[in-house]
Amino acid sequence: MSKYMFFDDLHLAEKSNCVVRTIQPGRGFTALKADREWERCGLCGDPCMTLLDDDGVIKLYYTIVSPDAAQGSHRELSASERASLDLEHIDAKFLADILCPERYYLCYAYSTDGRNWVKPDLGIYEVDGSKHNNIVWGGRIGATVFIDPTAPAESRYKMIHGGSLKLPHWMNGKFIRMAYTGIYGAVSSDGIHWRNSDKPIMPHYTDTTNVCFYDDEQQKYIAFVRTDKNMIYDNGKTVMTDPEHRTYRIISRSESRDFFNFPPPETVMEPAAEDCRDYHSHWQCKAGMDFYNPAAMKYPAASGVYFLFPSYFHHDTDEAIIRIAAGRDSKNFTRNDQILIPPEAAPAFRAQQQYLACGMLSGADDSLTVYAHACSVGHDAQGTAAERQHEIVGYTFQTDGFLGQYSRGGSLTTHYLDVPENCRTVKLRAQINAGGQLQLVLLDENSQTLDVQFVRQAAANCGTILQAVLPEQVKRIKLQMQIVEATVFSLEFL
Repeated sequence: MSKYMFFDDLHLAEKSNCVVRTIQPGRGFTALKADREWERCGLCGDPCMTLLDDDGVIKLYYTIVSPDAAQGSHRELSASERASLDLEHIDAKFLADILCPERYYLCYAYSTDGRNWVKPDLGIYEVDGSKHNNIVWGGRIGATVFIDPTAPAESRYKMIHGGSLKLPHWMNGKFIRMAYTGIYGAVSSDGIHWRNSDKPIMPHYTDTTNVCFYDDEQQKYIAFVRTDKNMIYDNGKTVMTDPEHRTYRIISRSESRDFFNFPPPETVMEPAAEDCRDYHSHWQCKAGMDFYNPAAMKYPAASGVYFLFPSYFHHDTDEAIIRIAAGRDSKNFTRNDQILIPPEAAPAFRAQQQYLACGMLSGADDSLTVYAHACSVGHDAQGTAAERQHEIVGYTFQTDGFLGQYSRGGSLTTHYLDVPENCRTVKLRAQINAGGQLQLVLLDENSQTLDVQFVRQAAANCGTILQAVLPEQVKRIKLQMQIVEATVFSLEFL
């Protein structure tokens, strides 16, 4: 291992008066707006957004609301579809709308700098009688895209999304309505022209953003989806098992070596009991909290590190605010309830809702930029698209600088760390506040102090980098840190 991150205590032998805290970014920048005629109904409320750095081409997938929500083809269900959906007790009048219209479109843009974007004329989907647009997919969406390093060229790009068939929803033994959709997959050779799976890839339901990526360390596909508490997927339908409809949204996970065949998902993070007290009353939520948009990622700048960037939807304030959870195995995450990206950080307005895209962009100044869909009104607010301000916003952090060990006056000591072969430099990433200080002492494997000098340089988001060159004979080190008004993020060998 060449990098050790301090978002938990795993690599620490001693700790005094230090706590884990988030570091917020400065004010964001407007990256992209829905400013084309076919985008006139605005960005989709769910982000369904992916950022890819593909051999130097920065690619952004984002979702818009269809200009005509009733648009899309309808057809009769086949006998096999009727059987698979368990529709024998459903009135015929409900069958006409089982196939979901194309309510949303997935759009594609590209950039060389992450700030100036091109929306190419792709000629795939027709809107308003024209195919001159950048739309690559239509339907219920809930889509994110990833590059599969193990796949042949014709399926190098993969997408997880909400399929077109609506599922019947049951409660108290009765059919209620056509509600959720199945979870499907699609593949592509270029990320623009897609081929859909002919059946769901997971026995589950969705009505929001789904996330998937290939984990090169586990050699599996990892998917994160939403689960509604007390609601199950049963033979092609959804069933609410709580007669009082007590439910809230949680984050679930599934893994598979076959992208087209996931097992049912299992819960990885859900609101605590105190978050959900007095949650529902007669179908109207008065208070409580949901986890929206997992924004799950395998961290690209370190091995064995995984992040969730969920938006906590608070029903009492009608706000959705981005937080962070961190883990070491993609299954177990430590929830951090401090705000990561505050509503006031959006550049053009106070963002009542923000949802993070999957993916990060690495910069030459030791920075990482993430992108979020920001909206000026709350989740349940009424109004037209013109009354809602919304845009895609970029936020810049120092590399590794989302979470770290902070102290007003304390200390940390690492375990002994092996110096990788051919590495002679130790690099510490931190943020030192005004009036703060960070004193570092390196010890060799005999607990002798090493005579090294740390060179300090500035980094992104008011961060600091401290580097020292190690003597040739040193194979293991321990780092002692005295911290005053500072946060330590990571140690890396170079």
